[in-house]
Amino acid sequence: MATEQIKWESDINGTLYSFSYVKEKREHLITVNDQTTKLKASFKSLVLGFDEPFAIDGIKARLVITNKKPDVAINGIFLQSKKPYVMTPFWVMFFALPCIVLLIAGGAIGGALAAVGFFSCLAISKRKLPTVVKLVSSIAIVGICWLIYSVIALMLS
Repeated sequence: MATEQIKWESDINGTLYSFSYVKEKREHLITVNDQTTKLKASFKSLVLGFDEPFAIDGIKARLVITNKKPDVAINGIFLQSKKPYVMTPFWVMFFALPCIVLLIAGGAIGGALAAVGFFSCLAISKRKLPTVVKLVSSIAIVGICWLIYSVIALMLS
């Protein structure tokens, strides 16, 4: 079953390009000026959200799906929204593990804290900050989530 086709036009280096996007089963189809590229989600995209590379007339581009809306990023800028694009680093997936453990072990409270922790780490990883600041912030966030869970578990026992 295909999703509804989304169409837009964008200017790239002074040339107008026509885009359309549709998702069919497990494939994401991006068409640029009548040339279709089929993209499948990598493991990273399955965990962190769809963000896959492709080329437009030899120009490196990325198809990114955010809130079920496609956009194409070229040279660090999204074509439609004009917002800056920052690739989600692979290391953020390592913060998923302690959050998954918290989700499994912690019931509803642990699950809520796990979700807040992981999505906060994901949001920080996409900001334009030095990597060390992102890593330290993510460690602190996950640590605080576990600390809150521990205090609540002690209070309830």
